[in-house]
Amino acid sequence: MTVTRAMLRKELATLWTSPVPWVAGAALQAVLAVLFVDQLQARSQAEVQPLFPIAGLLLVVTVPVLAMRAFAEEQRTGNLDVLLAMPVPALPLAVGKWLAVWLTSLAVLAPALALTGLTALWGEPDTGPIVTGFLGLALLTGAVAAIGLAASAATSSQALAALVTILGGLVLWFVGSATSGSSTARLLGALSLSERLRTFAAGGIDTADVTFFVGIAVLGMLVAALLVRTSPVTILAVVIVLLVTVWGSGRHTLTDLTEHETLTLTPITADVVAAVDDDVEITAFIRRGDPVRVQTVTLLDRYARLSRHIEVDVVDPVDSPGEVRRLGIDPVLGGVAVQRGGDVELAAGPTEQDITSALARLVRGNDALLCLVTGHGEADIVVPTYDVREIDLLADETIPSACTVVVVAGPQSELGDAE
Repeated sequence: MTVTRAMLRKELATLWTSPVPWVAGAALQAVLAVLFVDQLQARSQAEVQPLFPIAGLLLVVTVPVLAMRAFAEEQRTGNLDVLLAMPVPALPLAVGKWLAVWLTSLAVLAPALALTGLTALWGEPDTGPIVTGFLGLALLTGAVAAIGLAASAATSSQALAALVTILGGLVLWFVGSATSGSSTARLLGALSLSERLRTFAAGGIDTADVTFFVGIAVLGMLVAALLVRTSPVTILAVVIVLLVTVWGSGRHTLTDLTEHETLTLTPITADVVAAVDDDVEITAFIRRGDPVRVQTVTLLDRYARLSRHIEVDVVDPVDSPGEVRRLGIDPVLGGVAVQRGGDVELAAGPTEQDITSALARLVRGNDALLCLVTGHGEADIVVPTYDVREIDLLADETIPSACTVVVVAGPQSELGDAE
């Protein structure tokens, strides 16, 4: 701990007496503000969620610049050899340098909190995504800082360390979207920084994503220490952390901090998904500028995580005119198609109720219609696995033959004799 604290103080002093964090921070905030305001204008809604993927991509480019000198400069000047000549373990050195880069990166990111305050002046954004979004950015920053630390330990060139980290970070950022819709998308998506940040941006904390970011950060520090000084203990630690990260990154437990728990699927949905035993593809056709796109992507991701038989995708109708015509999707309004083999069911909208209803119809192979009696102050009920129609027993001489179930939900007045 003494070595770590001493290295942390030294690295913080070195970083903040140089122009690098000041220039990098100013550039990041300027670009972030411009792009975020542009998103607000395009969506015409005071939402904070678009801030986080923009900030995440900018951090992938900015953090490597802060981490590039960590070991590379000391290797170039020969100071690292002096340190290693003393009985100083490599891992505390790596941890101290990582902490300095991570804390500096968080300080560079911190002014972005003002953008959430400005958004609150124009609307009432949900505080849940704000909390989880910045938590996700903090974890992402730690992972990228560790990758940069390892790259810096592998070379004496600061520029090369920064370049390798930026390129590696960009590959990990886009690896999921680059194969969107293909059979390998889900596998590569598990390695994607942007995919792992998505649930945080939407207002949730997924233990699998936390494990992924923390695992990458720990691995980066261990690899940096291993490059500085080879140790059998460090090699063993790398193997153990790698296995734990791979295992934990696939174990999903969601904490939903959104105001209305919009990320939490209902037990009914879980039962319907559990009944899926064939490959099903859920495709949402939503324009890129549509405000509901982010929420829909996150919602569909929860379906995919519940079952290995379900694949999901979100596309712009403009990009797939052939599929839009084949599936009968409105090219302007978009829609959601649930497909199994040659069978297709269309959801009324990109909501859990509509998607689960379409999925249930596909699984059952028939259309069940639930008829709700109205006119007596009945309670509003939601049954996602059925199509729902309201009926008036005074206006209809008989109950429609299409009704599978008729529900009189808590009427406040008595039904008449004719009814």
